Amino acid sequence: MSHFTAFPLVLAAAIMAAAPVPAGEPDLVRADRFVELPTGERLFVREVRRPGAASEPKSAVLLIHGARVPGVASFDLPVAGGSLAADLAAGGHLVYVLDLRGYGASSRHVAMDRPPDKSAPLMRTEDVVADISAAVDGIAKWS
Repeated sequence: MSHFTAFPLVLAAAIMAAAPVPAGEPDLVRADRFVELPTGERLFVREVRRPGAASEPKSAVLLIHGARVPGVASFDLPVAGGSLAADLAAGGHLVYVLDLRGYGASSRHVAMDRPPDKSAPLMRTEDVVADISAAVDGIAKWS
């Protein structure tokens, strides 16, 4: 590999290594947790808070992603100004970011390995409501 090829790669790696912690939020605590479902599946929930906020929070906030992008990518990007979760946590809220089944770090449906025309829809409204309910129950146990 020539020096002309290696230098940009080393420079890019150095920039990426320096970027993971957004400026202005070094005092926030993040904890990645899982809620076990009766089916054996797991829901991923990220907690974002200030140290000590659990003893006197303003409120708990559960952030739920939409149909295409999982929770962390929607609400907790590691770039300055890219984290609604960090903004809310900096204001004293306990923030929880949920990945519904089939998204992000939550359990993946077997049907996701099949062609779309060979499976029923993965999540119906009642499934989403069940995931949210299980996440709220898990959060209540952790708090």
